[in-house]
Amino acid sequence: MGRNNSKDLNQQRILNKISKKVKRIIILEIENDNCFIESLVDYLDDRYIKYDSGMISQGEFQLNCSKKILFKNHIQIYLTYAEFNLLELLMTHPNRVFSKEQIYEEIWKESSNSCIHAVENMISRLRKKIEENPSNPKYIVTVNGFGYKFEDMDKRGEKCE
Repeated sequence: MGRNNSKDLNQQRILNKISKKVKRIIILEIENDNCFIESLVDYLDDRYIKYDSGMISQGEFQLNCSKKILFKNHIQIYLTYAEFNLLELLMTHPNRVFSKEQIYEEIWKESSNSCIHAVENMISRLRKKIEENPSNPKYIVTVNGFGYKFEDMDKRGEKCE
């Protein structure tokens, strides 16, 4: 009986850490592997993203990672391979600011060597494809002096911790 109470308390502690959006994904796995679940909870809790069979959903966007397809409000938006990889990077880390150098090195897998104009151009092209008003973006946001981030649609208006 003492072991079951300990297991129940551990399960409750884990469930309390999980955002409401991912609880239903995790609950079936809790009895099988608590260590795995704790790692997954920490990972997802930082990101507030729904993962479902290779899909990343953020607000009105659905990114199909296996097919390299983007949908906005269920309408497909055609992206180049590099544009897709950039959007995937930003969407999997909502509200995290990436410098131009970090983005270049992540997307092109080489040192930026001051090739940041390529990043600026790609951000501009991507905004034209996904933003209603590319000159006043609400999804891919510039953080002056730092870089770019994908605005978390579920956490808009909250202050940084």
